[in-house]
Amino acid sequence: MLRYESAGSLYEQHVLEGYRAAGGELHPQWRLLSRMEDLLALCDMLNSSTSEMPNRIADLRRLIVQTVTAN
Repeated sequence: MLRYESAGSLYEQHVLEGYRAAGGELHPQWRLLSRMEDLLALCDMLNSSTSEMPNRIADLRRLIVQTVTAN
């Protein structure tokens, strides 16, 4: 739900509030762990892409760069 949401956004705040209110607990480094898991998924999707999928490849490359450069 928060994959491409900006850290600290109102939406993120409400999602986390609801998650915690329902008893959920987050690892102190949950954002970093989430980005690393997402990076694996993005790389796997890129690996299974073919040259007939130029838009998908461009989108995945952009998302990979965005993921590894996020603070």
